[in-house]
Amino acid sequence: GRTKQYNAFPGIVLGDTFRMQHVTQKDTLDDGAFSANSERILAQNQAPISVIIGNPPYSVSKGESYPALDKRIEETYVAGTTATNKNSLYDSYIKAFRWSSDRLSTERGGILCFVTNGGWLDANAAAGFRKCLQTEFDEIYCYNLRGNIRSFNRAEGENIFDVMVGITIILLVRLPASQHHGNATIHYRDIGDYKDRKEKLHTLDVEHSFFNPTWEGTLLTPNAHGDWINQRNDTFSSYIPIEPEKKFDTQTKSFFVTFSRGIATARDAWCYSFSKEELTSNMKCLINLYIDSIAQNQQIQDKMIVWNETLKISFSKGLRSQFDISSIRTTLYRPFCKQKAYFSSFWNERTYQFPKLFPMGKQGENVVICVSGNSLLISDCTPDLHFVGDAQCFPLYWYEEKDEDLFGNKTLVRHDAVSDFTLKEARSRYHDHTIRKEDIFYYVYGFLHSPDYRTTFAADLKKSLPRLFLVEAASDFRKIADLGHALAELHLNYETLDPYPLKEVGDFSNTQITKMTFPKKDKTRVLVNDTLLLEGIPLEAHDYVVNGRSPVEWVLDRYQIKTDKVSGITNNPNLWAPDNPRYITDLIKRLVTLSLESQRLIATLPKLSF
Repeated sequence: GRTKQYNAFPGIVLGDTFRMQHVTQKDTLDDGAFSANSERILAQNQAPISVIIGNPPYSVSKGESYPALDKRIEETYVAGTTATNKNSLYDSYIKAFRWSSDRLSTERGGILCFVTNGGWLDANAAAGFRKCLQTEFDEIYCYNLRGNIRSFNRAEGENIFDVMVGITIILLVRLPASQHHGNATIHYRDIGDYKDRKEKLHTLDVEHSFFNPTWEGTLLTPNAHGDWINQRNDTFSSYIPIEPEKKFDTQTKSFFVTFSRGIATARDAWCYSFSKEELTSNMKCLINLYIDSIAQNQQIQDKMIVWNETLKISFSKGLRSQFDISSIRTTLYRPFCKQKAYFSSFWNERTYQFPKLFPMGKQGENVVICVSGNSLLISDCTPDLHFVGDAQCFPLYWYEEKDEDLFGNKTLVRHDAVSDFTLKEARSRYHDHTIRKEDIFYYVYGFLHSPDYRTTFAADLKKSLPRLFLVEAASDFRKIADLGHALAELHLNYETLDPYPLKEVGDFSNTQITKMTFPKKDKTRVLVNDTLLLEGIPLEAHDYVVNGRSPVEWVLDRYQIKTDKVSGITNNPNLWAPDNPRYITDLIKRLVTLSLESQRLIATLPKLSF
């Protein structure tokens, strides 16, 4: 180098980044190489750092606990958040922000630059995180590269990496302590709608830097809620919440007394199948491997068993499980896609409140309105957590198990899930004591379909559960309730609707599918297989959208033969209705009918004023 002197590299520091900052002399090791490594850790902790650049992990931390770092997140990001579920604030990439922000020199200032998961940018749970960035730094440059595959929003475009989440690049500048003002100027740019990966990477290559004149960021002014983009409407907070603060609260001043997330198995390939027989075989294999592990006192490593944290805890306690055929029930896995599921508190990560909503697992015992953001759909069987996004489900009823006699026999008592409060409000407002809780339930379903409501409060619905109001006129209440009931009947009975008269071209007798497509991206046609083509789908059938896709698009996405990479389990939709080989072909036709009729009904909803 310029000094003409070689300085030996003292050696890499081996350690867990999230833990190293809290290492002290008493934590170090005294033997050999570890002693030198410990000294380097202590020296590094004393060194000022002014620049941190990285690409932190994008997901939840697993298997490691960081009490000191988690406490800092609780004191800062969590403290500024009003969301009920704050688990996402402990994701690895959020930990990286907290660690790095604390590690940067406060006296000298510094720069932090990350390429990260973009979930923090608009999530309600991340409001406190965004507030902290604004107070802890002075200049913020944020580039939203989008590409959130899980949103099913085609406008997100392709991802620049092979990941499912959206991507952001963020540059945070902290001025030296003497100049730090704690009210950051936020420069923001969205790369735009419908961009493919090549276009996004080309744009990044051309712009090169946040400080290139071609990078045209806009200045953001966060609101009091900590929203940077898609800012919520304050009027929304004045309406009646759909959910209670506490579940099963009969005194609540909300539309419903309880609600639940959809079930989360954490092992979908094992616990779901189009075939009851295949599901039975897969679960028996899984359970036998677990029982063998218990017998051998070691976790058998086999592709047919997934050792998540819940199962490891059960194993450590020596808990056992046996296959139970009554645990198999019909579920709605995704919109218009039913599968069989193994419903079990032992083998599912979370069953939430569904033992009380569908206690016997039978279709028709209950109905639940499932919402996620601006997406909603009704179900009369147990829905998956991701049925319409991250589904929160509001039931018509809930069931309570009670002792019937001195011999321990049990009985189920059915309760209304619509609140007494809302019923009283409706009857009082409309001077009509014939209004039932069932009317209010379907009023909610109709109201949530209102284009006026969904457009006006789109940003609010992304960040929190719906809030609604009772319309002024009794006639409008009745009309919305009746239309909500008609929409519910349409959506619940999608398998028996009259098929839309699509033209079948080719071999009518061959309806087996592997993967269906829109040939040449023509959405008026569906290529069922090599010998059968459906023609004549009206383009307007794709205008009715549930969680980013039209019903026909959901069929093409879900009804295909898939093999799970981890377990090797194949799920074959042709096995769902073996006695009706035309089930999938006819389902496409029925869903065209559903889409067109849904739009016709929605168009007749009374116009809402806010």
